[in-house]
Amino acid sequence: TLYVQQKGNVGIGTTGPGAKLEIAASSATSNQAGIFLHDTAADANSRTWAIINAKGDAPYGTLGFHVGTAADGAPSATPKMVIDLNGNVGIGTTGPSYKLHVNGSTADNTIARFENTNATNGYGVIVQTAANDATRYSFKAIGNGSRDDFVVRSNGQVEIPTGNVGIGTTSPGTKFDVI
Repeated sequence: TLYVQQKGNVGIGTTGPGAKLEIAASSATSNQAGIFLHDTAADANSRTWAIINAKGDAPYGTLGFHVGTAADGAPSATPKMVIDLNGNVGIGTTGPSYKLHVNGSTADNTIARFENTNATNGYGVIVQTAANDATRYSFKAIGNGSRDDFVVRSNGQVEIPTGNVGIGTTSPGTKFDVI
């Protein structure tokens, strides 16, 4: 049911929309409240996207962001990203345990990349696991074409393969400089 109020609010599934657009449906049915974006280009890259409340593997009350995995196909049953009742964001997981919970597998073992692409101040951080060493986690500072590793191992060891370490100084002159 589509309902348009005199003041311009539009309701889909409700006759009393409380905003410019309100979509209402029960998450207990297959006609859930949601927004679908369907690319009808009929080529290999066309997809259907959906923003839906609690569909597939996502728990009740979770807002899920779904994407079709085949050209002109339906959105995936499992969301690619969710926001749960507590405000936790999950990417690659439907049950995030933290404010940002990223779960996935990539060919280069990169878990996350945070980057400022400003031409003069472009810096960032890459978080990786080692391909053949499950005890090694790498944090790479990137900037102006350079990459400096800071490696933490599960046994507590820390590696800094290049550069100097300073305690009490911002410009250490030796491998380990304490002031």
